[in-house]
Amino acid sequence: MQNKFPKICNLIVVIFMFSNQSWGQTKHSVLIDFQTTRGDHITVLQLSNKNGLQFIYKPKKGSTLVFPKQINPNKNWSKFNYGYYFRPGGVENDGLDLNSLSFKLNGKIYVIYENYVAVGDEQELGFKILNAKEETLANYKGKLNTLKGSIIDLRYIEEIPKGTGYYE
Repeated sequence: MQNKFPKICNLIVVIFMFSNQSWGQTKHSVLIDFQTTRGDHITVLQLSNKNGLQFIYKPKKGSTLVFPKQINPNKNWSKFNYGYYFRPGGVENDGLDLNSLSFKLNGKIYVIYENYVAVGDEQELGFKILNAKEETLANYKGKLNTLKGSIIDLRYIEEIPKGTGYYE
């Protein structure tokens, strides 16, 4: 009778390899995550190995939007645009830190914005949808107390195209 122990051990290893979701998969980190005042959920993942970004919009009701659906490491960054305007100097200089992350899909422009205005020490956060003429179709304010992460770090990532932002 042949010893079945090595075969069983091999089978257990194979099952573990395919059942453990984190094994062999790349890890992604959350760049920004927040809820809107109407209960929608916005997440942008920074893909591992600097392979780009992935946007996830989960409305309170309706279908989830994931962009891009397919990750192409060589082209993913070019699907997004990051814009910012920074004016230092605090209240005395009307300091501003305006940031937006956008992408185009099906004739619309989707924008996440994260801003700070020194006068009044005000922060604003949100997600808006523009038409091709850059007119606002929808603007969903974010709940600051749900904010995790920030798009501000994108200004230090060379791979993402920088351009004019869509500021609120």
